[in-house]
Amino acid sequence: MTQTPPDRISFGPLDRICIGAVAYTCVETTEVGHRLRRVDDPEMFETVSHAAMAAYEKGEGDKPYRYDRDWFQEGKVKARMRSGVEHFADIPLREQPKVLWKWEYCERFELMATKGEAERSNSGMERAIAKIAPKVNALDCAKIARRIDEKRKKGKPVPLNKDGKPRKVRSGTVIQLREPPSYRTLQRWLAILEDSNWCIEALRDGYRHCGDRTPQIEPEAHVVMVEKARGYAAQERPSKEKQYDRLENAIKELNDQRALTGLEALTLPSKRRFYAEIGNLDAFWVYARRHTPEAAARKFAGVDDGPMATRIGERIEMDEWQVSLQKLLIRSGAWDHLSPETRKAVKRARWWLYAAIDRASRVILAMRLVERPCAAEAVATIRMILQDKSALADAAGAISGWFMHTGLGTVVTDWGSAFRAEETRRVVRSLGGTYTHPAAGNPGMRGTVERMFGTLETRFMPHFVGRTFSNVVQKGDYDAQANADLPLDVLARLLVRHVVDDYHRRPHQGLGGATPYDAYCQIMKRTGRIPIHDTNTLRAVFGIEETCALDNSGVEMLGLKYQNKELFEFFTRKGVCDVLVRVDPEDVGFASVKLGEDWVTVPCRQREFRGVPLRTWIETADELNARFKERAALSRPIVLGTLRAIDDVAAEYKRKAGIVDALDTPEALRAARERLGLGFRLPEWDEEDAGGDLLDGVIPVGAVSEHVPIPEDLPNDEPAEDWRMGDRNEGKS
Repeated sequence: MTQTPPDRISFGPLDRICIGAVAYTCVETTEVGHRLRRVDDPEMFETVSHAAMAAYEKGEGDKPYRYDRDWFQEGKVKARMRSGVEHFADIPLREQPKVLWKWEYCERFELMATKGEAERSNSGMERAIAKIAPKVNALDCAKIARRIDEKRKKGKPVPLNKDGKPRKVRSGTVIQLREPPSYRTLQRWLAILEDSNWCIEALRDGYRHCGDRTPQIEPEAHVVMVEKARGYAAQERPSKEKQYDRLENAIKELNDQRALTGLEALTLPSKRRFYAEIGNLDAFWVYARRHTPEAAARKFAGVDDGPMATRIGERIEMDEWQVSLQKLLIRSGAWDHLSPETRKAVKRARWWLYAAIDRASRVILAMRLVERPCAAEAVATIRMILQDKSALADAAGAISGWFMHTGLGTVVTDWGSAFRAEETRRVVRSLGGTYTHPAAGNPGMRGTVERMFGTLETRFMPHFVGRTFSNVVQKGDYDAQANADLPLDVLARLLVRHVVDDYHRRPHQGLGGATPYDAYCQIMKRTGRIPIHDTNTLRAVFGIEETCALDNSGVEMLGLKYQNKELFEFFTRKGVCDVLVRVDPEDVGFASVKLGEDWVTVPCRQREFRGVPLRTWIETADELNARFKERAALSRPIVLGTLRAIDDVAAEYKRKAGIVDALDTPEALRAARERLGLGFRLPEWDEEDAGGDLLDGVIPVGAVSEHVPIPEDLPNDEPAEDWRMGDRNEGKS
């Protein structure tokens, strides 16, 4: 095995690096590490080694980590002030299409002006807009389906299909196109972008500030409304409707008195406004007044999880390539050894390979084999760029490592539907990258990735597969009958091995005879790579969003409980309510919960689930729910034993087809929640009993057992008592 080069990150002088509660800027990067200057005290400096910084970036450090590219750049500061958000991903989903639509006009006009195809005069801009409009109108961000737009305005989730796109609208649905801007409007947008260093979030509308914000209720009536609202918190426990009747009577008495003195009558607040006033009262105080302080203390008792322990890439080319399995198998000599059923299935198959390559080192950063191209698969490929893929290479039996990963600089793609989709563009912008589409019909502008596909066509298919794939079939190791659909497991495994052990290790003409592997290592030592965003930002960009109920034990999703101090304090103020929850499909150990206008990171109460993928946990929960329906709570050995067996199966699956795994989608999450229903509950075992990593010493080497191991010494069926704030033994005799 060759030695892995140091993971060296290249920070810019205006980047903000937050470690714990302290913000820094990078002053200098040496062979040893980074010299950081504190933002709150510029006279103080600290040093962080490359290994420690890489650990922070992966979320493995002992403190929370956050990275914001060009945070202190003047244009970025102006963009944040104008938009009211820190990142494009923070703009509400209902507003993002319009912002992307504005960006398309500005970016396309600027490109035309740079090439001399458009003038900056008023008439020149009008002609340019007329040329740009048909192209922009073909994009999703320019189209408004009335039904979908209404859902977005109400904050409701838009139904998605398997591709991750909104479901096809019904026939007869009105599809509207946004009216192209006038030259004056385009001039204003361009001025905003130039003043904000072309930060896309600066194009956000200011309509959120619109509306008459002056009080519509007279001060005298407002005083009475507050009094009656506070009267709801009384020992007699009056209903909201009864309190509103009292408010109506009080306003009527006041108006009778005012009529005698010639004063105007007061306005009676609406029920909605009055109920909102009651809802703004402190939930703990209301419950204590309506019941007893002791009852309020029990109801609002929270679960204490303890202190929560938290360049390459400058130009990345992405493309999709249709893989003809029949052509591959015929040229490799394996066709003659396949069963008739497999041949029939292969004739119908048209699979696609998504790939992303780094322009500087020619290293392949990501690769996915999919049945049909779509935006969701393009996004999954982008996510793969950010990740260390060493485990995938090891599972495929590769000799070299596939540790190459980086943040996004400029992403270059063609005009394929998956790349111009709104979801793909949103992800790239949210990660701080820029998106470029060279002119159609000019693949030379994406020459690196195009040549890479040509290399696969000429080298991988007839040679690598010819020696390996056919040998597997001839030796009888490949069960064609059991894999009558497609022999994709072998194809995916060999693709990974070819990239890691052949392509990355072969001299490259574009690198002057150096191999992509060596070029990557040299560039990492010299200039480093673009940083990757922190785990919270990645969860915001790639996470699946759901609405969950908040109660005294936190929020629950698929039987997993999430709780921390901020969540508990919000609960004591608001009581039981619905909140938005985001979970990263790659790690269910943490979730982001929206409390008011802020997103808060909340850990899972069971630390064993940190680092567990969502798909693994869904399969585990399905297994547990099916086998132990009658149990109110399960013991920890049962859960971890089942999780271990499922993880073994998942690992074996990845060894076969690690780049063709299915995607986690919001629909899959909702379907899992519906299957599990309310009868599934994860046990709340003590943290002291849960020490160690989830997979430490429990994953056996070798074949996967067919049955989930069940310990013989099962505990009784009594549900585990919640660990609440205060004494854990409180309430016991």
